[in-house]
Amino acid sequence: LYQDSLITSMKLRAAREGITMFNLTHWVRGCGMQVDIKEKGATFVSVLHKTEEDLWKEVESKQRNCVRKGEKSGVECFVSKGVESLRYLADFQRLRQRTQQHAINKNAKASMLLKSDTFFRDLFLNPNTTLFVGKIEEQVATVALMLQSGATVYYYSGGSDYELNKKYSCSAYVIWKAICWFNEQGTDIFDMGGVPVQPTKNHPAYGVYAFKRSFGGEYREFEIGKIIISCWKYKLLNWILSQRKVLRFFSTKL
Repeated sequence: LYQDSLITSMKLRAAREGITMFNLTHWVRGCGMQVDIKEKGATFVSVLHKTEEDLWKEVESKQRNCVRKGEKSGVECFVSKGVESLRYLADFQRLRQRTQQHAINKNAKASMLLKSDTFFRDLFLNPNTTLFVGKIEEQVATVALMLQSGATVYYYSGGSDYELNKKYSCSAYVIWKAICWFNEQGTDIFDMGGVPVQPTKNHPAYGVYAFKRSFGGEYREFEIGKIIISCWKYKLLNWILSQRKVLRFFSTKL
């Protein structure tokens, strides 16, 4: 009953503010919400409360080599929370944008919402948020933002400098350090966040799927979907998104 009341009030407010839809992505798990468009999502989930040695055994051998490479290369991992994490906000946004651009270069239909500094500033200050920063020679090379809910931590967002990551394996090292850190904090579950549902190797996001899988978590699928507030705006939005390759071409010519 509480959920139905909440959704009703959200819809009314969304209609007043001109919002087109609610996109229930991989952060909404098993809530049984009534959606207008049903979709499926997936993730990899690791059960913690283990020794570091046992966690290490679950990591795929190729990824273990990447973690070792990051450590030998001198990648440093910093754990930052609250006000202290704001010093990395500009780097966080910069690396998210670079990651998006790299994804777009591989797949013209790719998208990653670049939320505002204000949004992330508020999120960084939330006590349930932890930012992991990977540096190489004092340069910020990778970032990973984790959100905790109860005894579960979610890999919410991140980004990397592609060339530095390729050379030093910064991302693999930082994610491994994050898993170990939350294990030491007594967290029960490490959730890797969204991945494509059983993708083939030629899927444009297969690399994301393989990266998250490589840390040994259990593959799980779940229901997600969309709640449509304005049908005509939603149709217009879909058309615009279908034309994004053309729009990007013209935007580079302006």
